[in-house]
Amino acid sequence: MSNAIVRKHANAREAPIKDRGFIGWVRSNLFSTWYHSIITVLLFWVVGNIVFFLFEWGVLNAVWVGESAKACPNLESACWAFITDRWRLIVYGLVPKQLHR
Repeated sequence: MSNAIVRKHANAREAPIKDRGFIGWVRSNLFSTWYHSIITVLLFWVVGNIVFFLFEWGVLNAVWVGESAKACPNLESACWAFITDRWRLIVYGLVPKQLHR
C-alpha cells in the first residue's frame, strides 16, 4: 500500500498591497535600501525647498501691477507688472485690435 498524498494546485492569489501598485513601486525603487532611502529623502527635501522658493519668489512676493519694470523696486522678487500691462501684445502680437475678439 502506498500512502501518497496528491495535492491539487493552489489558487493564484494577488500580491500583498505593499508589493503591488504605486506603493510597491515606491518601496522597490525609492526605498529599497537604507542609502536609497536617504537619497530619496534628501532629494525630496531639496526639490521641496526649490519649489517653495520659486513659489514665494514668483507668486507671493511678486509685483503684479504697474506699467513697466520701474514699478518693481524690489529686485528680490519677480516683476510681472509689465506682463499684465502688455498681455494683449504678448498674446496677439502686432495684429490690429479689430481683427481679434
